[in-house]
Amino acid sequence: MNRVSVVAAAALVLVLTMSIGGEVKAFAVEISPAMDRTTTVNWRMIRTPQNATNAYWSYGGFWQAEEDGIMSFVVADAQADITGELRLGNMTVTTNDTMIARDLTLGVWGIVEFSPGLFIEIGNSHIQELNDTAYASAQRVAWNYLNGTMLSHYDNVTLGETEYECIVFEYQQDQTAAGTPQHTTLVYSTSTGVLVHANTSYHFGDPFEPYGFEIEFMSVDYADNLPGLLIGLTVVILVCAAAIVLVIVRKR
Repeated sequence: MNRVSVVAAAALVLVLTMSIGGEVKAFAVEISPAMDRTTTVNWRMIRTPQNATNAYWSYGGFWQAEEDGIMSFVVADAQADITGELRLGNMTVTTNDTMIARDLTLGVWGIVEFSPGLFIEIGNSHIQELNDTAYASAQRVAWNYLNGTMLSHYDNVTLGETEYECIVFEYQQDQTAAGTPQHTTLVYSTSTGVLVHANTSYHFGDPFEPYGFEIEFMSVDYADNLPGLLIGLTVVILVCAAAIVLVIVRKR
């Protein structure tokens, strides 16, 4: 193999490694974005707030959704956090998973923030770190207004005909001066990191309206994204061509 071929091959490997390396994170392959497909995760809404609710952190405005409807998230990126497009009732907003967790109360935001949201990172070390954060968020210490009881355990959860190996987080806030304390249960698949079931509620007391939200995982859908694949291949070809030209020019 001559020098030009070696350089071209090396450039190709480098580009492919960079592309793959950018996507290989702690999030599961099943939910990570890919050049040749669009990934959409769907949940059925079992219970929704009776009144319009403000998605303050996601900048989505006030949303309302019908029970038994579908909430969807189109994954755009999976780096330190998952970002994409959330479709919830009358709201469609581009945001990240942490902001969704805050807006939908899919976590516990005490002195330590536990906001796993719709997706968690998989692997023993990541799940252990998440578990530590969960307990820290509810610890009974001064100034933690969300102190309470946090429990977690592994369990097999069946939805329809499918059984999922899951980690379950259940939080019960201590009694508050007014209203109803937060009670949140979050169940995640340990293989995909997807939120399999969530049931969360709280009430600040009058004149505020009670909040309740419950969802159940339905599916991960994939749609072919041929233009994206073609663009990626074009980039690889152009980089290799540029490397070949550079070597030829230097040899002269």
